Amino acid sequence: MTRVDEAVLGPALAGESPRAATDPRALARQIAAAEAAVRDRDTPPEMVAAAGRTAQAGYLALIERPDWDAAVLADVPTPLQDTLRRTTAAGRELRAMSPQAPTTVPAWRIVEPLAVPQLRAY
Repeated sequence: MTRVDEAVLGPALAGESPRAATDPRALARQIAAAEAAVRDRDTPPEMVAAAGRTAQAGYLALIERPDWDAAVLADVPTPLQDTLRRTTAAGRELRAMSPQAPTTVPAWRIVEPLAVPQLRAY
């Protein structure tokens, strides 16, 4: 299992709303740690949820700070850079279509998907 960055995921694991880091280097660390936990198949479900909320907070902050793009990209692992570019680009495109979009992370939870035949029926 990936070593969990407790300093980054700790607040979300404690049930607090995750907050975005306040500088580009810390934001890169936040996103990288959250992505690593989400991508590791051995991460326990409660930690995946906390990491997902933490990543959302980080990406939402970066969407609002395009001037941080280069610095954040420079500090995330190379395999994550394309994901970061695409996620922020998509977020900015959505924001451009709806400037009134929320800037906070809504409450959500991970649930088991419907059966494949049901999903295909949609």
